[in-house]
Amino acid sequence: MASMLAAASCSSLGGRRLHVERVWEDAKNASGPSHAPLDVIDGDLLLLGADGLKRIDPRTGTARWRTVLTGIYLPADAPGGDVLVVEIGDDGTAFSTHDTATSVARVRVADGAITGRSPVALDENHGLAFLRRDDSLYALDDGLAARLDDGKPRWSIKDAQEFHQLTTRDALWVYCSEGLCGHAFEDGRRIGALHVPPGWAAGHRNGDLVVTIGNKLTAHDAATLATRWQHAHPGFVFGKVVASERWIAAIAQEEGVVDGVHELTVHRASDGAVVWRRATKRGRYLEYLAADGDLVAFFDSGDSSIHAVHLPDGAEAVVEKMSGRFVLSTDASGMAPAVPDQAPMIRHGHIFIQNWIWSVYRVTAP
Repeated sequence: MASMLAAASCSSLGGRRLHVERVWEDAKNASGPSHAPLDVIDGDLLLLGADGLKRIDPRTGTARWRTVLTGIYLPADAPGGDVLVVEIGDDGTAFSTHDTATSVARVRVADGAITGRSPVALDENHGLAFLRRDDSLYALDDGLAARLDDGKPRWSIKDAQEFHQLTTRDALWVYCSEGLCGHAFEDGRRIGALHVPPGWAAGHRNGDLVVTIGNKLTAHDAATLATRWQHAHPGFVFGKVVASERWIAAIAQEEGVVDGVHELTVHRASDGAVVWRRATKRGRYLEYLAADGDLVAFFDSGDSSIHAVHLPDGAEAVVEKMSGRFVLSTDASGMAPAVPDQAPMIRHGHIFIQNWIWSVYRVTAP
C-alpha cells in the first residue's frame, strides 16, 4: 500500500536553493504488496509490484490503469511512447536476476493496453540484463550481447568478458579481451576497441565515451576513439563516474590514504571543464552517484543524506536523510547503517530513493 504526501522543503547549502517535494512513498510491509517506482509519465508514476504494473496519480493514489505484468521494465525512448516489460518465468518476481525471460510485452502508457507480446528466443536465457535503444531490445550477460527484434536475435556477440550498460549514440560497449569494445546498435559489427583495463566507465549519447584510469578522467570520441579532453586529479584515484547528455560526474578518492578525502567533480561534457565540486573531510565518503538531465544526486556520509545539485546554476538541496534500521536475520542481527539501499534514480526531474521503503521527490530549480 502506498501513501501519498506533499512534504515540500527548500534547502540551501551554497546560496541557491532547490525546491524539493516528496510526492509519493511506499508503505512497505503494510497491507498489500510493496511497489517500486519506475518512471514519471506526465506527472503520474509508473509502479511495479507483485500485483503488476500500474500508473497512478501520486496526489490521490488513484490507479489510472493496472496490468498483471511483472518483470523487467524498460522505458520509452521518447515521451508518451510505449514501454516494454520483459516477463520473467518461474516465480515471476519483479526483480529476479536468475530466472528466465519468457516474453516481451509492449504497453501503451495512456491506458495500459498491452499492444503486443513476443516470446524471447535465446538459447542462453538466464539472469540477463536488458536495455532499450531506438525501439530495439538488447539482452546482455557476461559473455553475451544480442539485439532482439520481436523477441528473436538479429545479431549476437560472445566476446564480452564483463558487461556494464555502457551506451553511446550509435554503439553498445562491453569489456572484451582487448579492453572496451564497441558494437554498432544496427548490426552488431565491432567499431573499435579502447585498450583500457576493466574499471568504471560511462557512455553518453552525444558521441563520447568517458573512462577513468587512475587519476585521469578521459573523454574519447566514440567513432574514432581519439581523446577529446582529459582531466587529471593528482593525488587521487577516480572511481565511480556517471554521464548525462551535458554533464559528467565522477568521484575520486585520496590515493593511498585510509579513510582519505573523497571529492566529487562535475564536468561539462563538451570540454571537461569543472563546473561544480564537493570534497569531504577525512573519514567521510561520497557514494551512490546518479545523473540525468541537469541533475546530479549523491550520498554524503557526513550527514547521511542524499543531495541533489542543479548544474546550470549550482543550486542544491538535501533530498532525504537516511535512517538506520534494526535488521533481524538468522546469521546476523543488529542496526543497519544509515545508507540508501542502492543509488538513486533520476527521471524527468524526479529523484527515486530506496531507504528500506521507496520515496519519490520532485526537484525543481529556483
